[in-house]
Amino acid sequence: MSTGVNILGTGGSAMPIIDIHNHFYPPAYLEALASHPGNVQVTRDGEGNPLLHYPGDYNIAVRGHRDIAYREQVLTEHGVDRQVLSMTTPGTHVERPERARALATLVNDAFAQVAAERGRRFSALATLPLNDAAASAAELERCLTQLGLPGAMLFSNVNGVALADRRFWPVYEVANERGAFLYIHPTSPVGVEAMTEYWLMPLVGFLFDTTLAAAHLVSPGSSSAFRASNGCSAIWAGRFHTWPSDSTAGSTPSASAGSTSRGPPANT
Repeated sequence: MSTGVNILGTGGSAMPIIDIHNHFYPPAYLEALASHPGNVQVTRDGEGNPLLHYPGDYNIAVRGHRDIAYREQVLTEHGVDRQVLSMTTPGTHVERPERARALATLVNDAFAQVAAERGRRFSALATLPLNDAAASAAELERCLTQLGLPGAMLFSNVNGVALADRRFWPVYEVANERGAFLYIHPTSPVGVEAMTEYWLMPLVGFLFDTTLAAAHLVSPGSSSAFRASNGCSAIWAGRFHTWPSDSTAGSTPSASAGSTSRGPPANT
């Protein structure tokens, strides 16, 4: 029986392939970091890729992290129908609150532009200036009601503060009222000093920190406060990137499509 609905993805798969865990640094964000260094410093590697240095770690922004046209080409080549973009570490909350607010606005405006111009391939989750909870709630409201983004990506802790801390409840109130999607991404966990060898931070720390954050948020003390109206659509703790090559990260086969690229572990 025909349903009248085409369930084939653009890649010809029986079901659309949607990559929810991938990352994009808008060029305007990279330019802002380079022109006005703060807690994030930008250098270049031998191939010209920006290196984002922040306390405790650094990321390599390869072409797929910053060139949306190239990324769309990669998705087409590998049969991935859609990506839901997000911005990974370091996030904006490592900066001063006023700079965090400005950077979050810049990133979200860029995400909304990508979604407007390339909506067949891309949606995006907002990034929030999480070291300012009131500003985060206001920015989430703006992203949901004015920019058309479906939700936001949170980090598993905010400069060591748990997501279940009541200071963040204004953010969850907005998400609850609007039925927004919240996605938890790992970051350097509390106690990271014990995880500096053998790549233990991503292999062990990321799993622990996202699990702890999600468990706190769905515990009776937190979840019972947000059961009115629409309710938050989802709180999803993201998986971690497994190997330095990132060949297994996300649903796309390489970092060229947006998986996080890091430096090698100190000890193997």
